[in-house]
Amino acid sequence: GFDADSGSPALAGDVVLVHAVPEDGDGNELVAYDVTTGERRWTAPAELPPSLAGGATAAIVATGEGDSRRVRALDPRTGEQLWTTAVGTDGSSTPRFRILHVLDEGVLVAVDSGYVLLDAATGATRWNAPGLVDSVFDPDPLVMHDPTRLLLYGQDRLITVDVETGAMSATPSDDVYVFTTSLTGEVVVTLDSGRVDV
Repeated sequence: GFDADSGSPALAGDVVLVHAVPEDGDGNELVAYDVTTGERRWTAPAELPPSLAGGATAAIVATGEGDSRRVRALDPRTGEQLWTTAVGTDGSSTPRFRILHVLDEGVLVAVDSGYVLLDAATGATRWNAPGLVDSVFDPDPLVMHDPTRLLLYGQDRLITVDVETGAMSATPSDDVYVFTTSLTGEVVVTLDSGRVDV
């Protein structure tokens, strides 16, 4: 049997991917379960700490710390590796490294004090948007997206990022803290002077 680790599971294709630790505590694994039957489909070696996300055609795993951090994509049907890429560090005093979303346009990753969009097919960096993160405790920054732009929240600003180029424009958020949102932007939860608004 396995005890699920504290990392959140991810839906990728028709499997649910979890980071698991054997009962004897020896090693770490990624385990994919069939979303219909619950049966184990495949396992793959895991590194710590894991961050998981999924799309229709790939399971995305971010692992490692410091200069050894990398993101890899696995085939959700077989667990075979599709690509892997190293993601560097900018020496930030509040480093963070986690996958935020798998979008049609790419894989959005929080890295140190900014965000990186990786190509979903190859793992190559499409753009890097630095200097947008206040701290390691910032919530999900993605407010909404469409085929041409992402709307992110960070550093008390709303930032529009061109999906193709990574070009940014920012607007102050007037002390309204965006806590979480739906990807369509239809539901936005904000915090303003101790009051939560939906």
